[in-house]
Amino acid sequence: MNERNDIYKKHTCKLVTDKLTEIISALVGATDQRDGGSVDGLSNETQVALEALRGLAALLPRLPKDTVVQHTPTLLIRIRLFSERSSGEVREAGLGVLRGLAASVGGTEEFQEHLHLHLLAALIHLADPHPPTVVMCKSALQALGPHLSSEGMCSMFKTHLVPSGTLTYHQFITDLTKYMVTDMKDHLGFFIQAGSSYFKSSEPSLRHAAALLIGNLVYHCKGDEEINVSSISHGLMFLLRDPDASVRTAAAIAIPLLFRHEELL
Repeated sequence: MNERNDIYKKHTCKLVTDKLTEIISALVGATDQRDGGSVDGLSNETQVALEALRGLAALLPRLPKDTVVQHTPTLLIRIRLFSERSSGEVREAGLGVLRGLAASVGGTEEFQEHLHLHLLAALIHLADPHPPTVVMCKSALQALGPHLSSEGMCSMFKTHLVPSGTLTYHQFITDLTKYMVTDMKDHLGFFIQAGSSYFKSSEPSLRHAAALLIGNLVYHCKGDEEINVSSISHGLMFLLRDPDASVRTAAAIAIPLLFRHEELL
């Protein structure tokens, strides 16, 4: 009798696993949408992708690791694209998926290949103009923390990124970049190049954040780092003419930080 029950349980578990795999595959497929350019809010296609992202964020913690890993590369590419959408709801949902992936498979090779790209984007979006996105961003960074090989950064995420708390972005980035330049030395060039791309963001708060992040990264870099400070300074001087006063202020703060490397200007 017990043997029969065990066989029945195994058969039932397999059916559930197969059905879950089918559902997840369908949800992942639904995120492959193109923005239809609807003027009145989200397009129908983007709305479908939004709900698929929300569904995935809710299901990821309950899924077998093997099932999640199978879809990790695709999802990380998709949510990176969604992070630059004009809808705060979409950006928030994408970060929810990032949090779920980090918690479930953050230590896998599939996730680690995209880790630094998403870390950089999340640090910038801590200044997102959509408050719920900022809250989700804090949670996502806390989930990323244990996979960064940096006790200092992980500790800062736990201490300062309280979802319901208030974050002083400038001070936080000033302190965090000290750990970034020592614990992630091999990725500094990438961080600076990718971060500088936000100088052209349509969101003033993201341009503001990028200026502070890049300025402090360059300031804390050691003299032997290969950094194109001249290119960075041109980008920051461009932001000094930004129509938004907060962006001009951030650029004015960041530019003097480059003078530690004045021989490279």
